[in-house]
Amino acid sequence: MDTEGENRPLGLLFKEARRRAGLTGARLAQQAGCTQSAISQFEGGKATALRRDTVEKIAEILGVELPPEPQGGGEVSAPPVAATMPAAFCPNCECPSNVPYLVGGAIALHPRRQPDPSATYCPWCGEVLEHSCPQCETPATQTAFCPNCGAARVAPPEGVGNPAEWVEARRREIAALDALS
Repeated sequence: MDTEGENRPLGLLFKEARRRAGLTGARLAQQAGCTQSAISQFEGGKATALRRDTVEKIAEILGVELPPEPQGGGEVSAPPVAATMPAAFCPNCECPSNVPYLVGGAIALHPRRQPDPSATYCPWCGEVLEHSCPQCETPATQTAFCPNCGAARVAPPEGVGNPAEWVEARRREIAALDALS
């Protein structure tokens, strides 16, 4: 396996190895059993975009050596893959922590990172935070869809007449709230 560039981010190493192998992000995602979006986010530096087992599978496909996971005790020079870190999301579709966007004309909501993923309540709206997928109980990651079963983290609002208009208006509201802080 390739051990060059040990000090570079793992996402960057994956991206370089994927390109050398002549694979698109979509093709690698298909082989690894995840989404192209998760691959793109991971390569872009969002370590929580992929679960550890998916990272291991991609490393095997690309021939990239992973840093060892810490065994406890002593100092660790590099943190483990952050996909194993706890994450939380607010299940309230009206919460400003959930940013809406359109996917094929349908509303999807991307949860923003919670300031304290171990907290019980959302600091923006007070809703009880979720720490796992509502469908399959896979531990939460900072993604809009579960990398295991594909379920939406946050259910979109029902009865929206024009999704594009709703998304645009909601994003303006969130931007205005962000400007206040």
